[in-house]
Amino acid sequence: MKYPTHVCLIAAMLCLAACDLKFHDVRIELVISDTTASALPVYISGNDIALGSWEADKIKMEGGPSLYYVELEAPTSIDLEYKFTRGSWDTEALGEDGKVPPNYMLTVLSDTSVRHAVNQWKTSEYTIEGQVVGERIALDVPGIEGLKARDVWIWLPPDYEISADIDYPVLLMHDGQNVFEPTASLSGQEWRVDETADSMIRAGTLNPFIILAVSNTEDRSAEYSYGSKAELYAQFLIEQLLPYVNERYHLAQGPENIAIMGSSMGGLSSFVLAWEHPEVFGKAACLSPAFKVGEYDYVSKAAKMKRPSPLPAIYIDNGTEDLEARLQAGIDDMKVYLKQENIPFEWYLDQGAKHTEGAWANRLHIPLKWLFGTEN
Repeated sequence: MKYPTHVCLIAAMLCLAACDLKFHDVRIELVISDTTASALPVYISGNDIALGSWEADKIKMEGGPSLYYVELEAPTSIDLEYKFTRGSWDTEALGEDGKVPPNYMLTVLSDTSVRHAVNQWKTSEYTIEGQVVGERIALDVPGIEGLKARDVWIWLPPDYEISADIDYPVLLMHDGQNVFEPTASLSGQEWRVDETADSMIRAGTLNPFIILAVSNTEDRSAEYSYGSKAELYAQFLIEQLLPYVNERYHLAQGPENIAIMGSSMGGLSSFVLAWEHPEVFGKAACLSPAFKVGEYDYVSKAAKMKRPSPLPAIYIDNGTEDLEARLQAGIDDMKVYLKQENIPFEWYLDQGAKHTEGAWANRLHIPLKWLFGTEN
């Protein structure tokens, strides 16, 4: 079986760490009943480079008009998670109940072939149903030229309205559609940030804070790394979003009161924004950050830059399974660099955790307490 370049990247990367790993042939098939739209391509998107790293239009499936497939190599015991789209998350496959399904899951133990069926796809008429704990409001924030439009929400802490004389610190979160509701999340899982924050604030373990949740776009990787798109994204957050919210809500001022949090590429972005704009973002919580993976190497880039002033507070955590294990080398390199430069940071290892919204939800109380804990 001959593989295109993109599906062999996984083998190249993993071989650097463990060249004695055994690889298996994997074939993922998709049967679709609606062949009237056969002119539209079908894509697979998942938690591995060979599956597009959750980019909706990166890995086009072969075949058609009713049977599509993708073939790749994967190491023993890896857990693959994936979904199907017509080229964007606005056209992803729906389940039999007409709702966004959870990720498809496949543990690779041998040469494997699996087949799935899809009968319907998300359209512009698709509506999200769900429940948010507390008050979440959609914001109409003006965009900037060169950057795709996106949804932005603000979540207000308990008793916000009756405490109008209080200014609140703010937590800006990437991948905003994934943090409040499973029905809105691209993976079918959520961070449960509303439930966790609300319960901890009411219990007195967290100081009240505001959440700004900024959804991602198809340009997620470019916006969440470094380069021209990432600079535009930073401009949007700093020059558009924060001033817009500051005019309408009670935000505490100063970088010590503005934190940023994300996972995977969002974890990288959180570090980049705090490192390059410490006068704005005084704290960064980087969950499962992709410091060094594929074409990205922010460890080397950070080492060549001027030391941030003021120094941002840095929190890093990660799991140990699957993609988490492959991110470990970059995280270790970043830890070594920060220690060499005497730059304080916190690191937490979540043994057994995978690279999923569910895993980040399970340990979300740790970075939240580090950011806003009443005992800090």
